[in-house]
Amino acid sequence: MTRSSNFSKGKKLKGSALLREWKKFCADPKASGKRLHLKTGYISKEGRITNQDTQEFNKELSRAMAEDAQVRKMKEALAIETLNKTQNNKSNKYNEAWKNNKKSRYIPNLPINKCALYLVKDSMSGDVKIGISNNPKERYKRFFSEYNVGTIREISTTWFPSREEARHWEKNFHKRYSFKHSPARGGKEWFTLNESEIMFFQEWMRRSSEKRSFKVIKLETKIKKNDEKLFRDYRNNFLSGFFISIFTGIIPVISFLIIQIPIGVFIGPIFVGIYFARKTEKDEVFSKEYDEDGLPLSVDVPKREYKEMNLWSERVLKLPAHTLSDKKQFPKKLEFDKNNNLLIRNLNREFN
Repeated sequence: MTRSSNFSKGKKLKGSALLREWKKFCADPKASGKRLHLKTGYISKEGRITNQDTQEFNKELSRAMAEDAQVRKMKEALAIETLNKTQNNKSNKYNEAWKNNKKSRYIPNLPINKCALYLVKDSMSGDVKIGISNNPKERYKRFFSEYNVGTIREISTTWFPSREEARHWEKNFHKRYSFKHSPARGGKEWFTLNESEIMFFQEWMRRSSEKRSFKVIKLETKIKKNDEKLFRDYRNNFLSGFFISIFTGIIPVISFLIIQIPIGVFIGPIFVGIYFARKTEKDEVFSKEYDEDGLPLSVDVPKREYKEMNLWSERVLKLPAHTLSDKKQFPKKLEFDKNNNLLIRNLNREFN
């Protein structure tokens, strides 16, 4: 039995026990997020940290922190009351300072994740930097000496359980925006993104932190092919069947043996080509994706990244065949009734 399976079958820590492990985790800069999940029991039987494990851990940790904060608050109130009764005016100044510093005695409300993926913008050029750091605020201070930038403004930050996972997403977005790399700033992590790309990247970061799905509506229908397209498909399918049978060599030999004339070599492949052509579809399937507001999905939405994180929720709505006569006739915005059904009548009225 592996070590991870032993932990996964153990009792999940709660309350003060969970809080103690969390304090040790925060105090150790080399601590591993996966190790924390193992020690506290919030990990699947396969030894992987799932979204459900993380959500359950965060929920129990928040509850433990709230209970601990309430106990601390009661103790502080009692201590303040005692001090007020026993101290003179001079000691009251101490009381005031003691109360003002009480925040330092609370457990910092840090996320469980140990490494941040950050997005910052250079005010001088408008370029943005996509990077990772265990301490983003300190990392920002070194930008002025390392890069050709002006004032730096943080746009968004999202945290991950390990540096490896944060680096995975960093590389993912570096690859996505590689054609917009900005070498003028220095380094390989600066990009010239438009406002739409920044907005959707920021939205992805926000949803990844909240584990909130990006809901998409996919409208799908069959549209008749025009004569030119249909003829082209007939021709291509005929030629495909003809040449496939020629290259196999079996059908030409059989047809020659049956007909016993040289032209018989081509008779069989011709019939195969005709068979392939008859299988040509007269309709073509087209689809268009819309966001949660019913507007066409922007090309700047990081679709692949949402899917990889299992945050892509797609609802497919199939229109009756030939509702539209051209793919350009997909609606500019979807409309639904009170029961969340697509108003197909509006589409018919619009395009008839």
